Amino acid sequence: MLRLRPGILLAMVVSAWLGACSQTASPAGALPPAQVSGSRLQARVLTGPDGLTIPFGWMDSQLGTPCRIQPAEDGAHRCLPDPVVSSFQIPDYSDAACTAPVIALSAFCPAHYGGDPPVFFASPTGYVPVTAKLSANTQAYFLKGGCDAFPLGTVQVYTVGAPLPVSAFAQASVVESSASGGRLQPRYQISDDGAQELIGIEDTMRGATCSPQPAADGTTRCLPDGTAAVDQFGDLYYADPNCTQVAIAVGSGDPAAPPSVAYTVSGPPCERRRIYALGARQTLSTVYLQQDGACVAFQISGDYFVGDEIAPTAFEALTFRDVGSGRIRERVLVAATGQVVARGFAWLDSQLGVPVYPESIDGQNYALVPVSAGPPVYNTYFSDAACAQEELLVEVTPDACAALPSSYAVVSGATSPACSPPQVFPLGPPVNRQQVYGTETGICALPKDAPSDPMVTQPELHPLGPAVDTSAFVQVTVTVQ
Repeated sequence: MLRLRPGILLAMVVSAWLGACSQTASPAGALPPAQVSGSRLQARVLTGPDGLTIPFGWMDSQLGTPCRIQPAEDGAHRCLPDPVVSSFQIPDYSDAACTAPVIALSAFCPAHYGGDPPVFFASPTGYVPVTAKLSANTQAYFLKGGCDAFPLGTVQVYTVGAPLPVSAFAQASVVESSASGGRLQPRYQISDDGAQELIGIEDTMRGATCSPQPAADGTTRCLPDGTAAVDQFGDLYYADPNCTQVAIAVGSGDPAAPPSVAYTVSGPPCERRRIYALGARQTLSTVYLQQDGACVAFQISGDYFVGDEIAPTAFEALTFRDVGSGRIRERVLVAATGQVVARGFAWLDSQLGVPVYPESIDGQNYALVPVSAGPPVYNTYFSDAACAQEELLVEVTPDACAALPSSYAVVSGATSPACSPPQVFPLGPPVNRQQVYGTETGICALPKDAPSDPMVTQPELHPLGPAVDTSAFVQVTVTVQ
């Protein structure tokens, strides 16, 4: 059975901060510019010590709002307000005739959204411009048969204008690099005012985008985006007695024609991706499974998409290079030609030895905190036989091939009702899960021994160490260039 998944531009939590480049080709190995501002869209970045600059979206100087280029309702890519306060209610009104629309909101952190009042709210009718912040004791009204007053409580009221048409936001289009000679080329998003942003990698030989993934041979390669994931449920069928042609069962919701490529993920101890070229839909009465080193036939009739595995070497290998001389280093991706094809794949704290990303401290200032290995699990694990003493543990699935493992847990900061910094905890050594009580069966008990499955890696359970103050991490500030 297939599950269609959109391609991941760069499969890291920090991949949203890919740099952007000019279309002018850079010499092999040279770093292209991080962002290029246009006449309207200005680069919004995080700046820190040692000349550190991390792309952080755009500032629309015409509308006065931070924004990110993303799909809009008209099908185009536009720089839409982001971050933006969202209101999911129909506008209220500030007058007893219900003619002056307002939006009433509970408390939030204004610094995170560019100030108070913000420039826009996102509402069910579109992006509405904020015209004023009313006094706290302003009476509000809503339409319910008539125009009825309602108590405000602790909400704040803002007057708003009519929603802006989507055409009011800067549009961007995707172009490929004009560089020549290499199979892999950067892809750019260029706005109609000339601002440029790198958004991914183009495999010119296949005519499709690709992203860095561990291939079946253990090498990081640029594997195709837009592939279909195969739901294996533990078994992978084959159409031939040599177990070389994969046969993927067609589900009721699957398309009549298969996508051109599909993938499976193998493991443990390392998660690696196998890519298959799918052919036409076929009806099979016999399929095969690999069991104990043999290819065994089974009578399982049905419709299948049949295809051959594509050799990993059909996809170009990528290498990593860490650049910078300060505490924070930038990891870039380098093609076989030596050309840097993507920036900002990760940001590494050389002092802590872990990947980091920006977390808001007070809305305007950020700290580069470690990428979280996972959140603490609540109401699940206990240290006593009565399940009265909760143990906050983090479930971490070991990955022997992880290039950037994390040894921290992060609880994100809040932007409502006020700004609060994140909480960062170092992880302690794993505990013996056979000595941790739980209530999975409805009864407080130690876990029962489960039969081992070579295809399943049991998560390790790590306790939280003392919280680390955010001042221990590199501080960065939002700046418009």
